[in-house]
Amino acid sequence: MALTVAAGTGAGALVGQGIVRALCLPGSCPAFEATAAVLTGLGALVGVGLVVALVTRSFDEYHEAIAANRPPPTPGCETGDDAR
Repeated sequence: MALTVAAGTGAGALVGQGIVRALCLPGSCPAFEATAAVLTGLGALVGVGLVVALVTRSFDEYHEAIAANRPPPTPGCETGDDAR
């Protein structure tokens, strides 16, 4: 999973750098390119990391329910309260 987060971070950094590179004249703002790469890379790191954590938690809940011979969780049952 760390490889997935690293790939997402790298892709985010490349997107940020590419956007600034497209907006500037060639070679005129390398500092802005690096700053954009770092900021969008950090944003991608947080976003991809959050998704990975949520998916991992969901898989764990599913496997725990199956191991306890309970029906797997369904969407919308996060509270455990059946009162609607």
